[in-house]
Amino acid sequence: NDLDVAMRCLEKSLNIRQAELGQNDESVADTLCWIGRILRERGAYQDALSKLRTAHDIKVTLLGDDHLEVAESLQNIGVLYDDMGNHERSLEAYGECLRIRRLALGNDHEDVCETLTCISNVHRIMGAYERALQLYQEILRFKTSQVEAATPPDSFALSSLLQVYEDMLDMNKARLGENNDNDATHKEIAELLLKMGTLYNTKFKDHKKAMEYYQKSLQVGKIKKDHKHVGDVLNIMGVVYAKNGSHKKALKCLNDSLSMRRTVLGDKHIEVGLALHNIGNLAAKEGDHRKAIASYEEALGIKREAYGPESISEAKTLHSLGLVHNQAENYDAALKCFKHALSIRKEKLGDSHLDVAFSLNSIGKIYKKQGDKNNAMECFSTSMNIKKSLLASDHISIAETISEISYIHEENGDIENAIKSQSAALFIYQTKLGDHMNTADALVSLSRMYDSIGDYTMAIDSYTNAIRIQEQILGRDHLTIAETMYLLGKVHQKNGDIDKVLSLFKDVMRIRKKYLGKNDLSVAAVLNDVGIIQAERNQ
Repeated sequence: NDLDVAMRCLEKSLNIRQAELGQNDESVADTLCWIGRILRERGAYQDALSKLRTAHDIKVTLLGDDHLEVAESLQNIGVLYDDMGNHERSLEAYGECLRIRRLALGNDHEDVCETLTCISNVHRIMGAYERALQLYQEILRFKTSQVEAATPPDSFALSSLLQVYEDMLDMNKARLGENNDNDATHKEIAELLLKMGTLYNTKFKDHKKAMEYYQKSLQVGKIKKDHKHVGDVLNIMGVVYAKNGSHKKALKCLNDSLSMRRTVLGDKHIEVGLALHNIGNLAAKEGDHRKAIASYEEALGIKREAYGPESISEAKTLHSLGLVHNQAENYDAALKCFKHALSIRKEKLGDSHLDVAFSLNSIGKIYKKQGDKNNAMECFSTSMNIKKSLLASDHISIAETISEISYIHEENGDIENAIKSQSAALFIYQTKLGDHMNTADALVSLSRMYDSIGDYTMAIDSYTNAIRIQEQILGRDHLTIAETMYLLGKVHQKNGDIDKVLSLFKDVMRIRKKYLGKNDLSVAAVLNDVGIIQAERNQ
């Protein structure tokens, strides 16, 4: 019914325009195009073709052969020929449309991509998969650039890119139907599945779906005994598993990838070094310092041989190695690694690069642990200046360095500046992260500072908020919460609220007994506190 009304309106409009403006007016051509589209939808192809051809001839006469309006009319004619099954004539119309659009718009335009898609789909229908896939490579490049340029990610562009991958996958499967022994087609399918997995992982943030495609890609590689591809996919899967906390699965994938890469590429290949670096990262997360250090050190040797000494990649592994030594409390070794990484980064990237700021921040932490407050403050301050010049003022990384500076102020007895700095860090955490462990940690630090200057009201308020956040994230029974409760209890004790103290210490004792056993020294410490409180109350 809507199309009937539309047709009646358009036909009356056409009659008036032709009578008033003549047969060759541009508005007459526009109305003819709309009538042609409706006729196409009704299946009246010959009548539709007549209208669209007439509209096209008018536009060529008025605007010239290379006008975008002419290209649009050719696109409509191409679609109609498609519906009619006349693929040769369809390709002629699309081809001329593409020529005009490239000339007017360049190669990187949505309309050019639209016409390329139409042309490739015609070749696909005709079974000319090789030609269709060649065109799809250009479409893929354009769609990928759209996705990469969009911040935040554009859901329509992502879905459009995913559809291109799906279409290319279907065409390659059709090619396999013609020749199942085509290794190149199998390889293309495996790569497409891998890219689709990566799209789901990095853009859609759908890790479960990503793993489905990674597994399919892995299976194709195994069937064709493409050991290089298998090693690559296993490495990617290992990294994704690690980021999502599935460390056991991650370690298996990374070790299998390393073994495969050693077999195919040899022990000194750079991809073996990259796999070792990833294994080092995972071992560090698991607290296996020995394995992490061994993996990083072997990776360093390979990187130095592959890239030459003092490469950016070497600096990355040196920094990671320093982090492990820091975890293991090997502070001298950590400092040596961080300083070496800093030297490389300054030489290769310049003094004001963000990686230089990260190195300085890590060096500052080591100096702080060693009690060298002056050097620590210098590192943190320089790191802060670099970050402020490169990042937004409310960036989390800036908050982290502000927090470190706050600790130095606190240790120097400058509580006023310590509170000022930690409050600034807290504001960023609350604004950017909300109820997050970083927010809770900042609240605990502020509480300690307020306690030290006798501002028990602020200390109690901050500890209470910290416990609320910790319970949301960690659950009610966690040792971290027990520690914060213990500190809150101590403030209440100073403030004279003994009933509140005993209530908190009771919960602290229950949690510590649960996780550490009833004979742990931390349980004894709480029992001792309770005993003294009760004795003093009796006195």
